[in-house]
Amino acid sequence: MGQRKTLTLLSCLFLPLLATAEEGELGIFLEPAFAAPKIAHPINGAKSTVLVPALNTKYGLDRYTEEEWDAQKLGWPDVFPKAMKLADTLAKDVEPRWVRDRRDVILYGVIENSNPFVSSVIFSEALHKRLKSILGNEFLALVPDRNIIFLFPKFGGNLEDFAVSIADQYRRAPIKVSLEIFEIDENGCKVVGAIGE
Repeated sequence: MGQRKTLTLLSCLFLPLLATAEEGELGIFLEPAFAAPKIAHPINGAKSTVLVPALNTKYGLDRYTEEEWDAQKLGWPDVFPKAMKLADTLAKDVEPRWVRDRRDVILYGVIENSNPFVSSVIFSEALHKRLKSILGNEFLALVPDRNIIFLFPKFGGNLEDFAVSIADQYRRAPIKVSLEIFEIDENGCKVVGAIGE
């Protein structure tokens, strides 16, 4: 079976795990810039992806309007640390599923979770601390769908072998996010390229 088919098959087999999202939780999530959210924050190096703050409600994510943002006197320095507490909790709770080759070498990992803020874990120091012994001090992440994160080693990895499958996942995603490639290290998270560039 080819690697493209393997990635598609394996990602379909991973049923989303439930990490409960509490009503009223403040968090951030990744969104394509073309969605034009009213309140968004740029990401270092990103051309087509932004960070969006929201509250979780029983009806889903409630993005801030400019009026609400101003009326509550919110600012990114206030929101980001609160959102990172949630991201750190999620980063400790989510369980990546590792796909290995015949020699037992990790090809990639998948985090698939129904929590609406799960994409924020790529900005979490807790995720880097947890995975650096597995993927190395620098590793890569792709978030084609709001609830799916693919993880690859930066060095010695083979992200390019799976680029077409990830692009297909993005096209089929019910809530598209990005084809940009995020690099995660001890200094944080930044975009270093995109599939298809």
